[in-house]
Amino acid sequence: MLNFRGAVKIGLAGLCLMSSGIPAGADTIKAVRDRGKLLCPVAVGGFYGFSEVDDKGLWKGIDVDLCKAIATAILGPGDNVTFSPVSWAQRIPSLQSGALDILTSQTHTMKRDTQLGVQFSLPYFHAATQLLVAKELGATSGKDLDGATICVTSGTSTGVLVSNYLRGIGVEYTPLAFEATSQAKEAFLAGRCDVFGGFGPVLATLRVRDAGDSEEFVILPDLVAGEPTSVVVRQNDKPILDVANYVISALLEAEALGITQVNVEQMRASPGDNPRIKVLL
Repeated sequence: MLNFRGAVKIGLAGLCLMSSGIPAGADTIKAVRDRGKLLCPVAVGGFYGFSEVDDKGLWKGIDVDLCKAIATAILGPGDNVTFSPVSWAQRIPSLQSGALDILTSQTHTMKRDTQLGVQFSLPYFHAATQLLVAKELGATSGKDLDGATICVTSGTSTGVLVSNYLRGIGVEYTPLAFEATSQAKEAFLAGRCDVFGGFGPVLATLRVRDAGDSEEFVILPDLVAGEPTSVVVRQNDKPILDVANYVISALLEAEALGITQVNVEQMRASPGDNPRIKVLL
């Protein structure tokens, strides 16, 4: 999987070249250029590894870095992103209203793609919804969760996916939904629910970082559902969708070629005989 925290800061030499070719008449692109900022969401309470606040009070994570890369492709390097905490349930309405320019960390589903007036970029992350339990529960798979209480985050696809999966294997459970992932996490750690259903990488981070003794918690092997994670834009907003797609493609290419923030200038100055490096940088 792409290491955005290294690749996204490769100097953005290839990405900046794209800004001159972006149609100036595109509404979202024009709005971004006029205000000098790209409006991006971050998760209320944080979303481990994707958008969270560091010890200096600054937002960090894969989604944060991706927004910075897209903003740089449009505006050039600089402090050019406004991050706004938005609940999962309000993300698409905020995009539709113009309060946000793009969305990150949205899983690509048919309903969203065909019914909500939005478009999806190439995927930049792919993982599965999974189930985190305390080892003392004794569960080794989803089939052992009959009668359990499961914490999920509302406004996401997680609740539906967990429901469909467990119903499909004959398991009855009680859902407990929270507006923010951080609230669901606190409820789980406080023992208000037996299971935390969520995005696999987020559960893994929670287990290692916040669960105290990580050996006391287990991510069950069940892959509830795999979903690609993409950038989302308003329907028919092709120019900014093109920017998102080419930024993601450039970052994936940089990762494949071993180009990082440490060696980008050296690779650009001395690309050798590799035509892919020459094209990218």
